Amino acid sequence: MLLKPILSFAGSLDFFKVFKKRNDDQLFLPKLQSHRGYCQMDNNLIAVAQIRENTLRSIQKSFELNYKMAEFDVRLTKDKKVILFHDDVFLNNKKKKKISASFYAEIDGTVQVDLLEDVFKWFQKTKPIDFKLNIEIKSKVVSGHLENATYVLIKKYNMQKYILISSFNPISLAYFNVLDKSIFRSLLLSFERDHGNNIFIKNMTLNVLAQPNALHLRLDDWNPQKFKKLLLRKIPIILWTCNDLNSVTQYINEGVTGIISDKILPADLAE
Repeated sequence: MLLKPILSFAGSLDFFKVFKKRNDDQLFLPKLQSHRGYCQMDNNLIAVAQIRENTLRSIQKSFELNYKMAEFDVRLTKDKKVILFHDDVFLNNKKKKKISASFYAEIDGTVQVDLLEDVFKWFQKTKPIDFKLNIEIKSKVVSGHLENATYVLIKKYNMQKYILISSFNPISLAYFNVLDKSIFRSLLLSFERDHGNNIFIKNMTLNVLAQPNALHLRLDDWNPQKFKKLLLRKIPIILWTCNDLNSVTQYINEGVTGIISDKILPADLAE
């Protein structure tokens, strides 16, 4: 009975206003990001090379190809290791097992996963110029365990200036807003029907806690008029996942800051 008036009240508020504009966003955010690192895909988005998505090697390849930012996903294992992985389950002897309920050694022995710490070690050793990391926090809970474990590593390796934290979960962004406001935060948003993608997420009701600096929006949900308020405030909007090179100029002209792509290369956008 209470849900309807709550939703009505939430719908009357302007949650676009709580996006926090940063003075350095145009310098920080590139026009193009690699999606889950760089993994060569065919026209059906099937990997055709030895480099797997969401791996240290896919991030290194992004840097080698002159991407200015690599996006990838992280999850937390049962023994509190932050690993690069997209799905919440993996296959072990043809049975699905939850990442959060499995030890790192078990997962690594089955699918070979990389640690976020190894990515940071490579970054500090290589010191790549003008290259940043977009870390998507894959968390639908509010425990803060993954967020805190990730932040500990960020601090340990002094990565604050080279990191963007993105998440569909505004509570995850809220943790980073409390832990370190200097870290760039971006809200991931889509309007597709999905478990956990409820009305509060779609309406950005919890933005008041997250206070994101940018919006990472699903390409199919892009509408310049719908997001006019963000454009007028010059809040960066990044579209995912865009693989049509001919459409990029149109999106940029409409006010989009950049795109995340599986296939488009930096050389394709070179002027």
